[in-house]
Amino acid sequence: MIATSPSLFSSHVEVVGEQRDQVIRGLDDRVAGICHIGKRQKQDDNLLIFFNPVSGELTVIVEDGMGGHKNSDVATQLFKEGARGALQTNKGFAETFQAAEMRVLQAAWESHQNGDGALSQMGLAYVAAQFQVSSSGINFGELAWKGDSRGYLIRPATDQIRQLTWDHSFASMRFLGGRRIPALGPAMDAEDYYRFAQENKEGGVILAAVKLPKGWDPSRPAEKVFEPERVHFPHPLGDGQNLDNQPGDLFLFCSDGALVLPWARFKHILTSKKPLTEKVVEFRDTAIGTMAGPNRDNLTIVLVENRAT
Repeated sequence: MIATSPSLFSSHVEVVGEQRDQVIRGLDDRVAGICHIGKRQKQDDNLLIFFNPVSGELTVIVEDGMGGHKNSDVATQLFKEGARGALQTNKGFAETFQAAEMRVLQAAWESHQNGDGALSQMGLAYVAAQFQVSSSGINFGELAWKGDSRGYLIRPATDQIRQLTWDHSFASMRFLGGRRIPALGPAMDAEDYYRFAQENKEGGVILAAVKLPKGWDPSRPAEKVFEPERVHFPHPLGDGQNLDNQPGDLFLFCSDGALVLPWARFKHILTSKKPLTEKVVEFRDTAIGTMAGPNRDNLTIVLVENRAT
């Protein structure tokens, strides 16, 4: 089922209640996504898409609750509430995910301090992106993330897929030979890493997430607490070349539950000429059909297309 979300044109959309498991779309069908329970019994993922019609800024935040950690669904809800509050008061991009992380850490810390501990172990990974929207296109600005939620740039005209993020995981460290090299550099080929990560699932334990650190003190300065990875456009690629926006660019932001597809199928769906909503539906159906055994997971994906209206 496809549910049109008029709020995407004016303010923000949250996928809760009856909207869960439905495709949402907006901004003249240049944005589409879904937050689906997949083949898990509990939904730990969350999604916030926020458009400011005054500034023209579009913010997309995909949140993936850490499986096996109690109350991670609470963590993603708190993160979304913190981000939404910041965006509604016109905070900048960095301030937005700082406020969101603080909301989670404060709740976890208070739970630990009062001896209850019910929320002290909750955690999440996330990927957040901001765009500038106009009638001539939706241009990517910057990206921030922690954990193994991912961002991709797809150029359908050339069948090119570039990974914009790198996982904070043992698998990523092994792939990169222990080096911390940005995904946009030559060492992180999107297809090679995609296949490597699927074949090395035991290395999927994430090394960075929004989770209460041992000895965390809420009085610490925020700039020393929040250190997500970030990517900006234009991004230097070396040899005097920059990665920058192009008409027709397609961006994918997803939780790791979306990464169960074989690479060939993943690429086929994303580089096809189908409308965004049809791509989301095909992606959802194929991913859920692929989930089995340890691959059972929630599924959240958002597609943003840079085209004129």
